[in-house]
Amino acid sequence: MEPSPEGSCKNNSYMQAVINNISQKDEIMGMIEGLKQSDLLKVLNCSYVAERFFGKSGSWFSQKINGHMKNGKPAEFTPGELHTLGNALYTLSTELAEIADELP
Repeated sequence: MEPSPEGSCKNNSYMQAVINNISQKDEIMGMIEGLKQSDLLKVLNCSYVAERFFGKSGSWFSQKINGHMKNGKPAEFTPGELHTLGNALYTLSTELAEIADELP
């Protein structure tokens, strides 16, 4: 039985979605690696960020940021958690800018 052209299109769409997902994960992992290598994590209290913005412990945040193995798989931020992390960094940067603006 020959595959139908319609089925082939569906398979191609599925494969493209898988490739896009892998590319997005690679891009996200690259951004997290950049964050880890920057001085930002040296000055941020990661436990504070985890508790304030995620309601989680510092060890939870550390597992995610470092990709520690959990249940046989590396711990990763979900898309929602990445969005929250982005908002957290933006919020903290705004708060720091407001404080800096008030200095003489």
